[in-house]
Amino acid sequence: MKNKDYYFQSLDNIDFSVCEACGLCCKIEGYVFVNEQELEKIADYLNIDVYEFSEKYCKLVNRNKLSLINKENTNECVFLGSDSNCEIYEVRPNQCRTYPLYKRVKDLPEACKLK
Repeated sequence: MKNKDYYFQSLDNIDFSVCEACGLCCKIEGYVFVNEQELEKIADYLNIDVYEFSEKYCKLVNRNKLSLINKENTNECVFLGSDSNCEIYEVRPNQCRTYPLYKRVKDLPEACKLK
């Protein structure tokens, strides 16, 4: 297992004020994992039950983890609006709340101003 310095080594030099909220970080190939509490919170926000939410907006990964799905034929998060704003921003998963802190900065999209 890699130590935390591996993941946070480049963050000291990032000026987060330059983020343009362009939505590029929501178009990266990969998974947005959600836990049970996040499922409940998002389902409640959308005014649907947890089962309906998980059937409509999640997929099973590695037989034991749930991830939000992408929009059809893209890498875009299903909750990324046409205006590049998150449609569930107030209740977005922790993985989204802490991005790019959980990922190495070198993995940000090339056009991202945080790079």
